[in-house]
Amino acid sequence: MFKTLVCFALFFIAVGAAGAYFARQRNSRGNGPGSR
Repeated sequence: MFKTLVCFALFFIAVGAAGAYFARQRNSRGNGPGSR
């Protein structure tokens, strides 16, 4: 049970981080440092 909760938490964090990263990449497109 505990392992399932840990896996779910890690998955939720990964999805949140990926979503924020892609949103930031899409918003700052063509301007700013490190934009490819």
